[in-house]
Amino acid sequence: MFLKTNYLLFYIVFLFINSTVFSQNVAPTLTATGNQYYCPKSQTKIVTDFNIEDEDDTEIEALYVQISEGYINGEDTLILLGSHPNVATSWSALEGKLTIEGIASALVSYTDLTAAIKDVVFQSTSNNPTNKSFSITIGDANYLPSTGHYYEYIASYGITWTDAKIAAENRTYFGLQGYLATLTSAEEAQLAGEQAAGAGWIGGNDVEIEGVWKWVTGPEAGTVFWNGVANGSTPNYANWNNNEPNNVNGGEDYAHITDPSIGIPGAWNDLRVGGDPPGLYHPKGYIVEYGGMPGDLDLEIAASTNIYTTHIESTQSASICDGGTVTLKAKASQGGDVLWFDVPTGGIPLYKGDAYTVSINATTTYYAMASINDCVAGNRIAVTATVTQSPIIIAVTNDVICGTGSGTLSASASAGIINWYDTQIGGTLLQTGASYTISGLDTSTTYYVEASLNGCTSTRTPVTMEVYPVPEFEVVKTPVIYCLGTTPITLETFNAKGTYTYQWTNETGEVISNLPYVDVNSEGLYTVVATSNGCDTLLSVSVKESDVATITYEDISIVEASSNNSITINNANNNLGIGDYEFALDNVNGSYQDEPYFDDVKAGSHVIYVKDKNGCGNDPTSLEIFILGFPKFFTPNNDGQHDTWQIIGLGTDFTNASKVNVFNRYGKLIKQLNAKNGFWDGTFNGQLLAGSDYWFVAELVDFSGNVRTYRGHFSLVR
Repeated sequence: MFLKTNYLLFYIVFLFINSTVFSQNVAPTLTATGNQYYCPKSQTKIVTDFNIEDEDDTEIEALYVQISEGYINGEDTLILLGSHPNVATSWSALEGKLTIEGIASALVSYTDLTAAIKDVVFQSTSNNPTNKSFSITIGDANYLPSTGHYYEYIASYGITWTDAKIAAENRTYFGLQGYLATLTSAEEAQLAGEQAAGAGWIGGNDVEIEGVWKWVTGPEAGTVFWNGVANGSTPNYANWNNNEPNNVNGGEDYAHITDPSIGIPGAWNDLRVGGDPPGLYHPKGYIVEYGGMPGDLDLEIAASTNIYTTHIESTQSASICDGGTVTLKAKASQGGDVLWFDVPTGGIPLYKGDAYTVSINATTTYYAMASINDCVAGNRIAVTATVTQSPIIIAVTNDVICGTGSGTLSASASAGIINWYDTQIGGTLLQTGASYTISGLDTSTTYYVEASLNGCTSTRTPVTMEVYPVPEFEVVKTPVIYCLGTTPITLETFNAKGTYTYQWTNETGEVISNLPYVDVNSEGLYTVVATSNGCDTLLSVSVKESDVATITYEDISIVEASSNNSITINNANNNLGIGDYEFALDNVNGSYQDEPYFDDVKAGSHVIYVKDKNGCGNDPTSLEIFILGFPKFFTPNNDGQHDTWQIIGLGTDFTNASKVNVFNRYGKLIKQLNAKNGFWDGTFNGQLLAGSDYWFVAELVDFSGNVRTYRGHFSLVR
């Protein structure tokens, strides 16, 4: 935008033209001074002096006084004080404008207006008001001192953007060319939008390139002010409403000040050229801006003044350990003074100055207020002087490192952070926290611990980490065997490298000895702990129980009277005992085997030997058994070898009622034998029988009367 400047002294020249006579009227000159400090919630005159000069007139319809910059609706007000019987006033809270005019629309004299302006005061209900600018003008258009331009809302229900642009350009204001407003700053946007008498069209669109918004009217024509939609960006200034622009209906290419009931007051939205149907988004008028156009008259038709406020720009609190003198600091804007209070409201100032030095013993909050001319109204900022009680170390716990291990020192403090050092003064911080774990030491070392809180630190307390070697000794590594029923065995330590205290425990944790040895008579894992200077070494000895085997006929399974007689010894579920057993057949000193099975066993009497591999028992356990067998042939030739045929291996489980019947191949009974001791010599009725095959039926009767029957055949060989 062309440079928009603020003038304190303005002149206006009116040129009145009628159909027959040209005459020149010199406009009044408004002169105003005023740039004074405003004490919050007070009433302050907006001018220190004001005058109207006019060569050819002495009266006018009205003057308009507006809070043109910094206006806050609901807080700020302009009020005419005193007695002014020839003028009437009206206040527009929307525009922030006070109108001073004649009674019943009569002209009012410059004298009365001058007196009235000098009695107009500004008042704010805020405890922390901002700087304000005031404009005084003879026209009712809003005047912005920072731009030197005028802004006017024209009501025109349903007008299109195109027609509004034409209408605006056909308007003039005291000879200044009008155009749809181009709002390039927050001050313009507030005065022409939020403080305007209504909402309407402004001079921007994105018709040329969708999403590239430009000002297309006035001296800023062609200037891009927005790229994109609602989440876009501005290269200079824009004041879109929430979620705008959004092109929600398509073709929404024209900028419009939103109805004040929607979103942010004075903010913008995008509409189609004719707007929406009747409702909140239906056009109701347009905003005309005057000033800055080529060919405009160099008019000066308004005056402006300011008030300024002071506020606390910065503060600096202070802290101290255990009480004493501190200095609080604050800085006021506009060269204001700083008043110090000890209450947030009321009270009297304790001190005036940027730095307040005070002696305290407890944390105290003071309040700094910016002031000019000793004004005691305004916003107070809390500034705290903090007193921190220095913490103390309450307790420490030393520790011991055993051998190459690690240890943990600990400390507790009344408050704050615990810090660990290796020197009593200075040094490098090693660790923070209530504990410090250390490893890799080979000698005892003293450390130092302190507590710190908000910069306050305790004295350092020593904490020692002792370093001792671990006990070294040995125990037997392989399991030790205890034979049930024998005297207790002794477990002992050996090769000790020093003098230690010992403690033996069983699997339940029961202490069973405090000597280097212990006697035990049961299976289990026994643990011995050797201790020296608080260092322990733990070793364990495993004791395993074993026992001599017990074997009965119920533990034996025999396959007999077959082509492959076998013996199986059943040790499932430790039938024989809890030992680890090995087995031999017929030879007590013979070859023992782990497998409890023998095959290819000849018929007859045998002895099974069972020996504990753990060494329990002096002699193996034995059991005599019998393997029943029937010879396949016999040779009755009196050579002493196989001269008779008989049952072999019949044990004592059978009675004398047991018998064997021998038949020839034709089924004729040749011989009946007592199974226990009978035999056949190959004769029938005293006569030698020829060599041939014979059959037998053996009926074996046990002592319970049960009969076991065997059938087979054999050969008589001559």
